[in-house]
Formats: sequence, structure tokens, C-alpha cells
Amino acid sequence: MFQGRKHINANFYEVAAFEALRAGLRSGDLSVVGSRRYRDFESYLLPKERWAQVCASDQTRLAITGTAEAYLEGRQGRINTLVAELQRGIGSIEGLKVDAAGELHLNALDTGVPEEVRQIQRRLDRKLPHVALADLLGRRRSLDRLVAPPHPSVQR
Repeated sequence: MFQGRKHINANFYEVAAFEALRAGLRSGDLSVVGSRRYRDFESYLLPKERWAQVCASDQTRLAITGTAEAYLEGRQGRINTLVAELQRGIGSIEGLKVDAAGELHLNALDTGVPEEVRQIQRRLDRKLPHVALADLLGRRRSLDRLVAPPHPSVQR
């Protein structure tokens, strides 16, 4: 924007001003009189006098009425009802329990592997040597070169 720190470049200054104007219009910080798209945010709201009349006649049609404490008490009651319903449903599920603190506990599941299979697995583990995967893959690659000739399309 500055040329030699003494003079302002008018072209860059104009671009910066339009960029700031664009950002202000998009955010709603700025408005354009007579525009539908960029009109003042306050024009969307009811006038203060009309709002006072609506509040006085209790016709706001707002979903939340009363105080915050009353709303929270209502929500807490709904949560308690849902938790009680969940606990009733859980009582019939085998292996699932709810403790006094309301936490769910699931009994440990059996692995489903018979003991005979585990014994065979242990015997095989003792008889077979432990080989690192990288060594196994390296040996396989060298054996492939010895046994199978390369495809004619592959050049060495």
C-alpha cells in the first residue's frame, strides 16, 4: 500500500477499502439503506413498543417460558424419566447391570475358544521358530527370483 514508506498507493488503498467494506457487509456490521440483502439487522426485529405489547399480552409464542430455573427443572425431570425407562429396559438384558451411581456394567464375555484349541496353539508356538516378518518377506522375495523366471514384459 505504501511506496517507499512516504506515499500511499491509491490502487492498493482502494482494494483494501473495498475488501473491508465487503467483510463488513457480509458480517452484518455494515448495512445499505434500501437494500434487501444488506439491510440493517434491527429491521428484522419487532419494534420495542410492539415487543412490549406482545410480552404484556403473553403472546410471544416462544418455546421457553418462565425462568431459567423452571426450564432446567423441567429438563431434569425429563432426563430422570428417560433414565428410569432405560433402567427398566436394561433389567431384562442378561449380563448388563446398572449400579447405584447409575453407571452401566457389562459382564465379561467368554472368548469362545475351546481349551483344546488353546493347547494345540501353545504346542505349535513352542515348536515353530519365531521369525520376524521383515526376514520372512525378504526370504520369500529371494526364493521367488530363484524359482519363477520373470515375466517377459519385466526387464531386469
